Amino acid sequence: MSFVWYFKFKNMITKLVNSPFFVGFNKEQILEIFESIHYSTSQYKKNDIICRAGDDVRSLMIISKGNVRTEMLDATGSIFRMDDIYVTQIIGPGFLYGDNNVFPVNVVSNCDVSIISIQKKTFEYILAKHPKLMINYLNVISNKTQFLSQKIKNVFLQSIEGKIAIYLLKIAKQTNSMEFEMEHSQTWLAERFNVARPSIARVFSHLKSKGIIDSDKKIIKILDKRELMRCVN
Repeated sequence: MSFVWYFKFKNMITKLVNSPFFVGFNKEQILEIFESIHYSTSQYKKNDIICRAGDDVRSLMIISKGNVRTEMLDATGSIFRMDDIYVTQIIGPGFLYGDNNVFPVNVVSNCDVSIISIQKKTFEYILAKHPKLMINYLNVISNKTQFLSQKIKNVFLQSIEGKIAIYLLKIAKQTNSMEFEMEHSQTWLAERFNVARPSIARVFSHLKSKGIIDSDKKIIKILDKRELMRCVN
């Protein structure tokens, strides 16, 4: 085992301490788990397709560097951005088991990405050896199910204005401020909400004209939080 390889290995393990799958485990314990199993790592460049819709889910995939997005194409070829998955998170945890364990979406890299893959049999071995990991895995699946349920409500049962209101109110809560810089572009929001980009621009202009928000490029200031909340269906 070379020193360089071991250094990279330990650096990867240090990141996994923050993974929801390894809650309750310190880096020494995680290191011990990985030293006892066979796993593989893969690297991808920005916009590489990591998995395609319909591919079999044969292993647990944990992001050890970077982040990815999941996308669906509708009948017209338009892209619907489902979710973004970040470093230390699991890709498609709910599809490793079940009667139809295939990816329902394309998984695409947002930047340079590294992924750890643990084959299903090996994964079952470490779950049996470490029951806490089983609980963590179930929590990951449950949280993802709850997230997707809320997303369905927000995306499909809301008007475009309601979707943007929810998005802005969420950032305001996260930053604890009524003035903030949006992390994402209007193109990203259009893909996220499965609408045309001009529709997003019109809603921002409408909210600004009504005095609910003020905006300067990606800087947003919520002027009337109560009215913005009323935009939510």
